[in-house]
Amino acid sequence: MTRIRVLLAFLACSGWAALTGRADTGALAGHRHRVLVSTDIGGSDPDDFQSTVHLLVYADVFDLEGLVSSPYGPGRRQQILEVIDRYEREFANLRTHSDRCPPPDSVRALTKQGETEVATYAGVRRSTEGFAWIVRCVRRDDPRPLHVLRWGGLENLAQALHDAPDIRPKLRVHFIGGPSKKGSPDVYHHLAVHHLRVRITESNATCRGWFDGGDQTGEWGSAFFVPTFRIS
Repeated sequence: MTRIRVLLAFLACSGWAALTGRADTGALAGHRHRVLVSTDIGGSDPDDFQSTVHLLVYADVFDLEGLVSSPYGPGRRQQILEVIDRYEREFANLRTHSDRCPPPDSVRALTKQGETEVATYAGVRRSTEGFAWIVRCVRRDDPRPLHVLRWGGLENLAQALHDAPDIRPKLRVHFIGGPSKKGSPDVYHHLAVHHLRVRITESNATCRGWFDGGDQTGEWGSAFFVPTFRIS
């Protein structure tokens, strides 16, 4: 698969097509977007290991501002750091293709731990390092909006909006729905009731191609390929 095809597949999975209505204003045209990822990597399934690898391989074409751990299960910040360790192994090679690849230590510095428990019926629970980082990034003196790719729980996003409602105008949320919103029903309800004016693009299908699309036979199937190669 060519580099462009892989990039387009990643952007589709991440909800990137919703960043703008025009193809000539995206990363491939040289426009840099501010991006923060909220991920449940290491939690209920391996898809975010794959997505995080793709994110880092193409991190030269956007401004990565945060990686926030937001698991439903056992996943933690440590799993993000494990992928960054693998990124560091390939960093010298990646820099031969682009000098804008972010240094591994700078990526580690923006990796934060978010909420580890499902919020109560109120939809918000407590402040976390991850929630505070979202607020800090949005409030930076930068006219560009912050695009939050929400691959994990909704708790950190809801807490940020609850505690710092002034961040709403500069937020652009790209949300993988489906089972993810079922894991945080009270948070989803809280956002729907109290934050209707937040720009959220919800996708319930485009994310599934990573683990149940294409040829699933033999060594190419997720049952073999993912546990063998996910962070190797």
